[in-house]
Amino acid sequence: MNQSHLFNPNGDECGAALLLSIRPQHAARIFDGQKKFELRKALPKKRFARVYLYESGGRGIVGCFDAGRVIHRPLDDLWESVGEHATTRERFDAYFGSWQKGYAIEVLAPLKFSRPLRPPELKDAIPTFTAPQSFLLLQPGEGLFNVLEEKRNEHLGNRSIRLERIRPENRDCFIEIVTEEISRNYDEITQGFAESLIKLDALGEDPNGIFTISKEVYSAYDAQHGLIGFTTLTFKLGGAAKTGPTILFPDYRGKGYGTSLRSKVVELAKQRGLRKLYCTCPDTELPVIRHLLGNGYRVEAHLTAHYRPRHGELVFGMRLDTKDNDYPAAPKRRSLKAVITPPTSFPDGILTSAAQQLLSEAGYPVDGNKAAMLVRRAKDEQSKPYESKPISMICMARDSQCVGLMILIPKRGGATKGILAASTSNRDSIAQLLSAGEKGQRDRGRRKLYFAQPLNDQYLIDIMIRSGYQAEGLLKQPYKPGLDALVMSKHI
Repeated sequence: MNQSHLFNPNGDECGAALLLSIRPQHAARIFDGQKKFELRKALPKKRFARVYLYESGGRGIVGCFDAGRVIHRPLDDLWESVGEHATTRERFDAYFGSWQKGYAIEVLAPLKFSRPLRPPELKDAIPTFTAPQSFLLLQPGEGLFNVLEEKRNEHLGNRSIRLERIRPENRDCFIEIVTEEISRNYDEITQGFAESLIKLDALGEDPNGIFTISKEVYSAYDAQHGLIGFTTLTFKLGGAAKTGPTILFPDYRGKGYGTSLRSKVVELAKQRGLRKLYCTCPDTELPVIRHLLGNGYRVEAHLTAHYRPRHGELVFGMRLDTKDNDYPAAPKRRSLKAVITPPTSFPDGILTSAAQQLLSEAGYPVDGNKAAMLVRRAKDEQSKPYESKPISMICMARDSQCVGLMILIPKRGGATKGILAASTSNRDSIAQLLSAGEKGQRDRGRRKLYFAQPLNDQYLIDIMIRSGYQAEGLLKQPYKPGLDALVMSKHI
């Protein structure tokens, strides 16, 4: 994939808007869905999120669309890419003439205003306004930018959305659309993924979840149109919840329903006493990225080649409380040389007690029941599907005591999430534990190992860096109030 289409965490993809001058017949084809690409001889170098259309002949600004891909290629290649999704070959050749290269802006979510913003109104709002000859780049905060965004929001109106736990008659629809939509961007997605969400929603708890308490699937209803989509809330230990998959039916995308749905999710989360929401999306999905940033989420991590080798994954977070929390102290350790050993080397009771203590001291909210579940599943070496959250464990032993462990959780697409905790400060022993985990995952055909390592544990983070791990983001208080976590990853 062309890297220029990927999210750049230091870029400005989600800020500017473009005002284009356009002929009435071309604007009409955009609004009726015939024209999927808008052709241009020149465009600004800076990225833009939305395009407003100024119809020539003095009619004014008649609507807008979200900008998808921006393709810049030699003319033969450009025609090969967009063809009659933009115009006829005859008009294409006549428009570009002797130009060597051209641009095509992908049209997403076209929106025609019920009443255009006419030149006199624009002059009243912005006395210096003049109609663009070709294009005008508008920055957030500028007068015209604000006027146009206000006009768009006014047209969209306040969508009346209601969230309701999914009914049995809607489950098949949920399974079908989730499987279809999610499999486009993620590997190893089968119907079983959506079916597992429905089963856990009905069960009311996640018996195999490590940090997951439960999952709830919601249907989204509009007062006028009825069922318009679905969302899922995954409740985590420590007071956070993950949203998603969140999917609207195609007819309701780009029309303000998603914003209202996100608002309802925040309202529900606050009612449930949550302190944080987070979600993820591929770094290639610029419309989704803009939508999330526009609804109060902030990028916390950019995970490379994560759920699919061809693209990365962005992690978005939103704090729901603003109170300051005490920063936990780093775990205390003794310099004890330890040996690598499987979990079967320890009796269940000893390993359960050690796992609870090690994980709790490291900042993970694990009680005795959760620790016992982890030990039981780690000793069960049978291969299991992703829906049952299979895990493996590697331990460090000193005499008859467990002084460190690594829990390994395979994810769809080839990455494995690790959880590392140790009461020893012996660098060689910890490095050997990391190396053993990497080898075990390579032998299983995994390609990436990553950790969300509590930020107060600089000692383990330093050992990871020396072992070739790189930071991919900073998660804000994911497991425990006041304790951020650094995402450390290594392609193995």
